[in-house]
Amino acid sequence: MILVPQPCAARAGSRRGGVLPMLALALVVLISFLALAIDLGMVAIAKTQVQNAADLAVLTAARTVNGQASLNYNQSAATSNAQNILTGVLQIARHDC
Repeated sequence: MILVPQPCAARAGSRRGGVLPMLALALVVLISFLALAIDLGMVAIAKTQVQNAADLAVLTAARTVNGQASLNYNQSAATSNAQNILTGVLQIARHDC
């Protein structure tokens, strides 16, 4: 028995519409990865901003501290200055959003 191959047009009817579901699934996956990339970028930016604010507060407190142990190293003024800097940074951050 000799098998005669069917023309492509005869086989195409059984596979019609297979591209659209795959395209829809690929779009969902690509959009999900895009959303994940945006979220990770926002987390990295927030982490950098928080680190910068903490560094600024520590540097401000360090500049206020004097080397005199008899005056408690001016610790209360250093704490107050650091808190004031952080309050200012938080107010600026609220206005940027």
